Amino acid sequence: MSSLADVCRNCYCEGITECLLADIPMPNFSKIDCELAKLEEQEDAVEAQQDADKKLIKAPQERLQVLRAKSRRLRKQKK
Repeated sequence: MSSLADVCRNCYCEGITECLLADIPMPNFSKIDCELAKLEEQEDAVEAQQDADKKLIKAPQERLQVLRAKSRRLRKQKK
């Protein structure tokens, strides 16, 4: 801890004996928050569309599997 100064470099360079914290305004993240909210909404919409597409694709695939199984059973019965 001895290597750390009790005052900041700015106060030391300006010859001020007391180190006073400067008033630094908090950054305004509202624009970033709005943009993130928009991106999250778009991401949710894309995920919902992907889920709908998966369901749309899954139903015909299941029907095709059932029909193939039925076809195999019928072929076995012919033999």
